[in-house]
Amino acid sequence: SNEGILTFFLSLRGALFIVLSASFFIGLALWEWIGLMVISLAAADGRVISVSRVLGEEAVHFWSVIRLAMLQAIIYFSVSLPFIAAGALTYFAFLAEHDINYYLSERPWQLWIALFISAIIAGSYLLVGAWLYIRWLFAIPALIFENMQPVEALRKSWQRTRHRVIELAMPQAVWWLFILFASFITALELKSVFTFVFLKAGLNLFVILPVVLVALGIILTTQLFWFILGKTV
Repeated sequence: SNEGILTFFLSLRGALFIVLSASFFIGLALWEWIGLMVISLAAADGRVISVSRVLGEEAVHFWSVIRLAMLQAIIYFSVSLPFIAAGALTYFAFLAEHDINYYLSERPWQLWIALFISAIIAGSYLLVGAWLYIRWLFAIPALIFENMQPVEALRKSWQRTRHRVIELAMPQAVWWLFILFASFITALELKSVFTFVFLKAGLNLFVILPVVLVALGIILTTQLFWFILGKTV
């Protein structure tokens, strides 16, 4: 099954699946940004804006956002190809002798070297992806508020972020590290509280089931709160 999954992702259909999936998730993120920016702009102007008006703004730019998301996904995927090739070379150099399940169960030294090299490759790609993310930071405002086409919006954002990558990246990096840390600590505290509650709840299903549902609801709501706060700020 592992080899079947790998074969699929290395095929043309697999590559198309990756690009379309990435386009979908990038598109969702961009629509969120549009909504937040429209709300923020209205607040800055002292206007009250309705949810339907925000959704209307997003609907107007629906196709443009789809094209921008697909364009970004294609570029992200194209940039990943050398890193994928490096990962494939690592695999054939260290893990091709046996089935992958052998390495997962026996864990020989080849597996650890391959994982170490793969971590370097993945980290390098994440840095490149983060750099592209910062360079495209103003693509959505250009698309929405200046009515530019997707390619033109990316080009304008590229110009506006020139020599400003560190300046723009540092506040975001610090803020998101804080959000992740706060989310982790909150989840840890809630886990401790609900572990204590479960120990005291006994083995009655009519008691345990509502407690589980309440626990999951509170944890999910809390995590959503931190995530929404992070994106909004």
